[in-house]
Amino acid sequence: MQISKRIHWLDILKGLAVILVIMGHALDDTWLRTWIYSFHLGIFYFAAGYTFDINKYNSLTEFIRKKSKGILLPYIKYSFYTILFISGWTFLKGEASLMDIVSQAWNSIVGTVIMLRGSNYQNYCWFLPALFIAECVFFVIEYYLKNNYFLKVIICACCYLVGTIYQVFCGVSLPMYLDIVPITVLFIWIGYDLKNKMFCNKNICLMCFSLLFSIILSSWEYKNSFRIDIYEHSVINPAVLFMGYLLGIVAMLEISMMIEKNSVLEFIGRNSLYFYALHRPVIFYPVRFLLSSITILSFPKYSILKAFLLASITVLMLFIGRKLVVFFENRIKNMAVNKS
Repeated sequence: MQISKRIHWLDILKGLAVILVIMGHALDDTWLRTWIYSFHLGIFYFAAGYTFDINKYNSLTEFIRKKSKGILLPYIKYSFYTILFISGWTFLKGEASLMDIVSQAWNSIVGTVIMLRGSNYQNYCWFLPALFIAECVFFVIEYYLKNNYFLKVIICACCYLVGTIYQVFCGVSLPMYLDIVPITVLFIWIGYDLKNKMFCNKNICLMCFSLLFSIILSSWEYKNSFRIDIYEHSVINPAVLFMGYLLGIVAMLEISMMIEKNSVLEFIGRNSLYFYALHRPVIFYPVRFLLSSITILSFPKYSILKAFLLASITVLMLFIGRKLVVFFENRIKNMAVNKS
């Protein structure tokens, strides 16, 4: 099955995932944050698998070339925007000396290449190269084992087990997020495999079941002071991580199908790389600064309200920013065409 046009529910699913990610970064340490973290990243890898089409590429070289254009170039562009934005904000606020700002910017530039989290050389846009590498690994598996379904399942499952066991027992960050990649390959395969098997029907019973058990699982995690977060090596065990991701993916999948059409969520979903890559500097700097003067939001009982406001303003600012960028890019293109 070749996907040649946009799928409304899939854009809505990615839009919901972006909103959840932003809410997760806006929230304090609450049960809601634990619930969001129990599955939100899995949605993006599931969506990547669902739109994966092995027949569009004749070789690994062609795949890497096209995916580099679609993922790595935006990664470099958004990393540059982030570094420029944070450096400018820090300078205007007078929060650091010029030398410190330059040093921080240089570390971020190096981090764009090394991609070593937990050090001075990390990057806000880490998800993009992690997704790129995971898709390359999955391409190799699918390309060379296209007709061996059982072996593909075994390899993807082994990748997952190796990745989760490494995080549980070692937990040392590897360059280029190589400790995250094996975990995520399995969820790319799940999305890819279900593409040809699932019927996109609304199933309220399945939604309620998956949502209920997702909430129960995350409540158990929160009660025991756990929080699933593969970025921070916070993996309880492979089974809990898998069940959390799978239940959350199914619940959000059914919800997105029931929504059917929503222009805002679809816009966010179509531009999910943009929103995902740039939301953190926006929410951590100008948005928090704007809300810092509202004293009532500092009280713990208003933490969810504060997170909702942070996320809403962040989405609105990024929404406007994206519209402006597209507008000026089109103007520049039109000017170039008229001159030629």
